[in-house]
Amino acid sequence: MTIVKSLKGEYQIKNGYGPEKASQVMQEHWNTYITDEDFRFMSSNGLTAVRISVGWWTAHDQTPPKPFVGGSLHALDNAFTWAYKYGMKVIVDLHAVQGSKTGNDHNGAKDGFQEWGDSNIKDSVSHRLPSKKAKSL
Repeated sequence: MTIVKSLKGEYQIKNGYGPEKASQVMQEHWNTYITDEDFRFMSSNGLTAVRISVGWWTAHDQTPPKPFVGGSLHALDNAFTWAYKYGMKVIVDLHAVQGSKTGNDHNGAKDGFQEWGDSNIKDSVSHRLPSKKAKSL
């Protein structure tokens, strides 16, 4: 186990704060980290596409497995709305697979452990995001 001095990545934030506080922390992050203004800025500077990294638990929104909390799909829907508004394309990157492919905090790791392997491959390639905006665009 790796002992950290600060919480990094969604797994540690949600596991460390608990569901109520983690939900507040993540909602604030999703509401402020990327906004409509960011998409306007990117588009006005010639960008035509944006890559959005998601975790495997996003496919289970609104009731993701613990310790994850719901809300990330709404943030993804916002990004699709803004991309469409400014004529941009979206590349959805399944960045964090179940079991963590690297053990790093940005891969949904359980305290630094890499557990992804043959037993996770089927689940990793079968995720479908139930995004309302992605389906309508």
